[in-house]
Amino acid sequence: MIECKDVDYVLAIAKHGSISKASEELYISQPALTKYLKNLEERLGIELFYHDRRPLTLTPVGELYVNYSKQIAAIKTNLEKELMIYKNEDVPELHIGFSCTEIRPYIFSAVQKMRQNSPHVNLVLTELRSQEIERRLKIGQLDIGFITLPKHDPDIDTTLIMEEDILLGIPADHPLVSMGTPYLSNGYPLMDLSYFAHDSFVLREKGTRFSDHVAQLFEQVDYTPNIAVTARNNLSAIEFAEIWGLCVLTTRAFIRNLKDPNSMRFFVAGPVPQQLSIGVAHYHGKPLSVTANELISLIHEEILNAK
Repeated sequence: MIECKDVDYVLAIAKHGSISKASEELYISQPALTKYLKNLEERLGIELFYHDRRPLTLTPVGELYVNYSKQIAAIKTNLEKELMIYKNEDVPELHIGFSCTEIRPYIFSAVQKMRQNSPHVNLVLTELRSQEIERRLKIGQLDIGFITLPKHDPDIDTTLIMEEDILLGIPADHPLVSMGTPYLSNGYPLMDLSYFAHDSFVLREKGTRFSDHVAQLFEQVDYTPNIAVTARNNLSAIEFAEIWGLCVLTTRAFIRNLKDPNSMRFFVAGPVPQQLSIGVAHYHGKPLSVTANELISLIHEEILNAK
């Protein structure tokens, strides 16, 4: 088993190429460090250094050990910084970006719970497009973000957190309301968009990742939809569709915003359904904080509880 002390000691010896200089940095005696290194190599069953060379030189296995040790040391340093925030009773602050997707209600519920359980934590939420979230993560204006995948910036790390179907909403009195076929996802039947070539739609404005997925659906049925209204977000889209009796493409989370739940019927949009993948994102050079990981865990719980 490798201990934190092993990492610190080997890194110091590798840095200086000398037991005596490393012992000065570590504030231990030279004989004690020499004995420690000998015991460590015996415990591992390998030699980390060529002991007959001056300065001390790493063996190939020693190089591997040091490369991993540097990563462990960086994680240890970040952890110490995070713990120091709590030790000094500073107010932890987390800046969160989120796009207009189905994960919204889970974020809101998790944030509410976190504010109740940890009132000392300052959570700052900003609704943005996925591309803008990536930009702000990179320049340090956000700590984490919830975006529609795939990511565009190679410096952003993402982890899939949920997937959602794109749904077709039509007025409840539409003549094709009974045309859906059974489909296993989310309890909604499947509806072929090709039936609606002569209907009017409210769609999201272009330039969003959601609108890109919608465009792929219309490519399947080979027609350009008649757009009566262009909406800036899914909340507005569902509102316009209900008021004016239009067809709409949205996701499950926004159906709850209908004023009259019976005013529209919803289907998985086909013929080949499109799924949106939602991921939690952060800048590659900035590890997630304790507060960020706590929020992500709460969001996971909310998603699981909703199934």
